[in-house]
Amino acid sequence: MAPGHCWLGVRRSCGLCRQLFFGASGGVQSVKDREGTSDLQKDRSLTCPARTCSLTEKDTNSSKVTNVDYSRFERIVKQDDLQDGLAIAVAVCGRKGWNSEVVNGVYRQDGVLNGRARLRKSDGTRWFKFTDNHKWMISRFPDGRPLGEAVAEDAAEDPRRIREPWHVCTEELSWEMDELMSVTPGECSGCGQLLRRALRCSQCRGVSYCDLKCQKADWQFHRRSCSRKQCIRLAESAAGEQVETGVTSAQKTQDKSHPSSRPTCTSSKIKCKKHAASGTGSWEEVQLLPWARERLMSLLGGSVESNTSFFLLSAFVLIGPQALEGLPELRVSMPNSGHSEVGPMRKTWLLAGRVEVIGVKEIDGLASMWPNQGEKRHLFDLSFQVVFKATWLADVGMMSMDGSVYFDDFTSNLGNHAEAVYGMSIDFANSSESVVEMQRKAMQETIGAAKASVQEALGADGWSIAQGRGLMHRVHLRLRRFALDFEAK
Repeated sequence: MAPGHCWLGVRRSCGLCRQLFFGASGGVQSVKDREGTSDLQKDRSLTCPARTCSLTEKDTNSSKVTNVDYSRFERIVKQDDLQDGLAIAVAVCGRKGWNSEVVNGVYRQDGVLNGRARLRKSDGTRWFKFTDNHKWMISRFPDGRPLGEAVAEDAAEDPRRIREPWHVCTEELSWEMDELMSVTPGECSGCGQLLRRALRCSQCRGVSYCDLKCQKADWQFHRRSCSRKQCIRLAESAAGEQVETGVTSAQKTQDKSHPSSRPTCTSSKIKCKKHAASGTGSWEEVQLLPWARERLMSLLGGSVESNTSFFLLSAFVLIGPQALEGLPELRVSMPNSGHSEVGPMRKTWLLAGRVEVIGVKEIDGLASMWPNQGEKRHLFDLSFQVVFKATWLADVGMMSMDGSVYFDDFTSNLGNHAEAVYGMSIDFANSSESVVEMQRKAMQETIGAAKASVQEALGADGWSIAQGRGLMHRVHLRLRRFALDFEAK
């Protein structure tokens, strides 16, 4: 083992490993215990099902609002002398207990992404989110083995899918944690309630339930997509055979004595559809993603007359003025910033302008509805970009700036709650326009001086949303209207 590295090869930074393994709250463990755990990991016959963190009623209510579970992982992150990225790196590469807990933080309990774990580069240029295919890591290693051990295993079907998150988690100096990162333990696949303890399906390990009653009630739907039976069902369906719900011991004996009669699923015959997080799920779902796209475009399409060339499609999905009744316009005034230094001998006055939404783009995610115990259950997890344009008058003439606010955490578990704040990050476009021709350098300096006013007018932060200020507060009002309309489907 290289000096200065932990037992899985990750560099020790700021004494983090010592604090996590020996001094962290709720995580004290001796070296002997750690070695014993390592020996248990070598025994592939032993399994340790991942469990969600225990929550109090107060914490559960808080997690529904802020999408944060105050678990042991959260307490580690809040250590004053620890950086968030470092805590993630060491916790994910740690022993069994730590790995299963952090997996419950970065992923939902059943492997589906929870609002997408949000990491961003330290320079704030763009956001990173784990992709859905990383559910494969959870399903293949349900015993809670560390990612480091999984990466080193040569027999892995596709080690690249494991190395990608492992590489990201070890880039502790290049990434930082967003303060609103989703670490909720997930929802029951039967009743939809927030999980306090989870029971996974013993066959596919792809869905979780809060108790045995919910698992039995959901089996009539889940049995149609349980991954271990999917190949057999498709093969028998293609051969024109009827699938029987029960199999007797005599039939099992006959199958063993005639291996050739057993249905197979190969790439040359039938391609088995993997049970993915973004797939059809365990129920007879009604896909509502097309409706969600059209509804968001009608709510956030912006001023069509000022933007006919940029988002012409939004003009075709507007569903009438009644759909926007009671909602303010997506346009706010920029504060007068007074004057700012542009050059060594020159000052530029930034007169009041305006910032407005001109459209929405890159709407992606999932949105569906399905029957559940005689009722309808709705689920959406969407990401999109709200495009804005800022226009103001400077001493060099009319100036304008384009940009976008990236929403990556618009989920149904937050829904239309009045205090919910969806994850946002601002990205200013590189291009700009000016009515008066001027030198590029002077123009860029003027734009740089106006960015603070534009950011204040946008109000893309939790404080501004809570105070009811800024353009993004008005966007939040329309997103809450979307959640109400979605529940009514």
